[in-house]
Amino acid sequence: MPWEDGKTRYVGKGMVTIADGREVPVVAALVLKLDPETVPDFTYDRHTTWVGSLHTDTDDDLWDAAPGLLTLPDGQTATFMATSGPPDLVGVSGIGPAPFGSLRETDAQWQAPGVSLWRRLAPAGPGRSAAGPCPSP
Repeated sequence: MPWEDGKTRYVGKGMVTIADGREVPVVAALVLKLDPETVPDFTYDRHTTWVGSLHTDTDDDLWDAAPGLLTLPDGQTATFMATSGPPDLVGVSGIGPAPFGSLRETDAQWQAPGVSLWRRLAPAGPGRSAAGPCPSP
């Protein structure tokens, strides 16, 4: 919804999926910073259309979601990267279309990058890692 400055924002609840599969409840404060229709030769690969911040009251580290998957209560999802801040309050930069506002459907061809989920493997030992990427389905 447009605010006094005319920018479309989302302020409310969301859920972040962390790389290990955990879901972390957050409060999101997001804004559309760029209208793709106003930028010549716009591509989501080169431009960020939305930014903001995510806050959690849990002990989870939001920097573990890199990139992260944000899901809003209406089911819309978007990928983001944390850009600044402490583990419980991160600044974010959106990757691809925003999960809110009228512009979220502007590029039906765009594919979000995959979010790599991690799983626990055998206990770490000399020369072994305790975690590794999940195989692709």
